[in-house]
Amino acid sequence: MKKTLYLIAALILVIAGCGQKGREFYENGLAKYNLKDYSGAIGEFTKAIEVDSSFAKAYNQRGLAKNGLSKSFFDIDDFDKAIKIDSMFAEAYVNRGIMNGRIEMFMDIAIIDFSKAIAINPKYSEAFYNRGLIKHYEKNYIDAINDFTKAIENKPKYVDALFARGISKINIQDYSSAIVDLNSAIEIKPDVVEFYFNRGIAKSNIEDIKGAIADFTEAIRIDPNFSEAYYIRGIAKNNLSDDQGAIADYTKAININNKYLKAYYNRGVSKGHLADCRGAIDDYTKAIDLNPLFADAIFNRGLEKGKLKDFNGSIIDFTNTLDIDNKYAEAYFNRGIAKSKLSDYRNAILDFTNTININPEHTMAYYSRGITKLKLGQKDSGCLDLSKAGELGFAGAFDAIKEYCK
Repeated sequence: MKKTLYLIAALILVIAGCGQKGREFYENGLAKYNLKDYSGAIGEFTKAIEVDSSFAKAYNQRGLAKNGLSKSFFDIDDFDKAIKIDSMFAEAYVNRGIMNGRIEMFMDIAIIDFSKAIAINPKYSEAFYNRGLIKHYEKNYIDAINDFTKAIENKPKYVDALFARGISKINIQDYSSAIVDLNSAIEIKPDVVEFYFNRGIAKSNIEDIKGAIADFTEAIRIDPNFSEAYYIRGIAKNNLSDDQGAIADYTKAININNKYLKAYYNRGVSKGHLADCRGAIDDYTKAIDLNPLFADAIFNRGLEKGKLKDFNGSIIDFTNTLDIDNKYAEAYFNRGIAKSKLSDYRNAILDFTNTININPEHTMAYYSRGITKLKLGQKDSGCLDLSKAGELGFAGAFDAIKEYCK
């Protein structure tokens, strides 16, 4: 009897000793994980598991360390094992959900994991937050906002959730409320470039252009190489008719990223406003080089060529625009104008007619077709077109009727 008791006591001591040793390996793993020594952490968590194969937390942490070692790494095996050992391990469900959420086809499975974690712990902010991220990705913005709100209720200074809720609100055009969330995020973390940038976008959409510019400027202060902030600030300056300032910002964006197609295009627009036709043509050409199917850039280049009286060049650009988009009414209309300038009146009329077929309310197409018909001696038909232009609201048409349609 004494011998049996002694063996039981010895066994208990061995088990306790193993548990203690496993705990030491686990604590060592946590220390290395916090120092971002993920390989070392994996080694320590593995030792902990070798000592105690039912150590759920060690499996969970090893899964996190493997993920830290490579963001492209996908292995949920350790999280599966942790959950198998402890079916109420909410954190393991969240971590497995985060991994599954990286792959679009597994997002529904991720939502199940986050929901399971919430069922275990209804105040688990990270579970609500990560479920909200997937709903946002799926463009289910209202449900995403609800999840972010739950995360914030349980953790009022959860800055990532405040930011994410603000972005979801921008996507449903609730700009004023988005600004409130982004203000809160900035109060908590005042040096995050994305907070200012997105608040600037929200302000732009409520026509607080000066406020938006201030936010884009702060984003640039934090990250002087943030090309998108220069670009968006340029657009804001355009909205204030500050074309020179806009050009300077587009140029900054291009200096950072010399393949920034939208920056070349918008700089071309600003140069056009300032009557720098050749400069605009150069920028549109660069945009077209980057995307040969950029119909708006080809069309705008045609307009600038027309300002320089290069009507043949204009016609080529408008024709190329129509090859890309045969419903581009303004390309037909402006090609008609260019053909008229070259006295190719019959083909000009065809272009004005195509414009009207696409847009029956195109006042100037009726007017221009009417004037062109008059040049060909088609008085009755031409005067009908002028009358239609007048009906659609172009007062100048009535002056032409008085002069040509007596």
